[in-house]
Amino acid sequence: MEDASRAEQLRWERVNDKFDLLFSQVDDILGTQIKLEAQYNMTNKVVEQMLRDQEILAKQIENTGQAVAHLTLDSTRRSDREPPSPTDSEASDYNPFHRSRPGTPPPVPHTRQGRGRQQGHDDDHYSFKHTVPKLSFPRLDGSNPRIWKSKCEDYFKLYAVSDTMKATFASLHMDDNVAK
Repeated sequence: MEDASRAEQLRWERVNDKFDLLFSQVDDILGTQIKLEAQYNMTNKVVEQMLRDQEILAKQIENTGQAVAHLTLDSTRRSDREPPSPTDSEASDYNPFHRSRPGTPPPVPHTRQGRGRQQGHDDDHYSFKHTVPKLSFPRLDGSNPRIWKSKCEDYFKLYAVSDTMKATFASLHMDDNVAK
């Protein structure tokens, strides 16, 4: 009988050891689950922040596109509602920096008559007694777009840039976030 009781005791010790091993493995699985949950939560936070950033960028791109479209439309038609810019300068039709087709003489510059106006011409056309200096096209970095627009219009008048090329000139001279 003693052997049977010893065998029973040994069997229960093995069962106990197996339960201990099982519980330690369950604890390891629980620890791994906790780590995975923490990583999952962190990943969710990162993705949510990226989505918010993406929405902000989309709004900025939309606003920039609207601003460029507005500037492009404004450059093709001058609004009478806006007061003239303090930096506006009126130039003549004659521009020595733009070559005409080969074989055609350059246009004759306007001459001054009386108070600077020539009969039969708009008030916009004044004459030059000197050549136009080389000027760099104004750059837009996002600050003061109205001043930039006014400077662009002055440049376009001064160098007689065609309407079809104005948007191209403007888009080539945008910097930083505005260019995006």
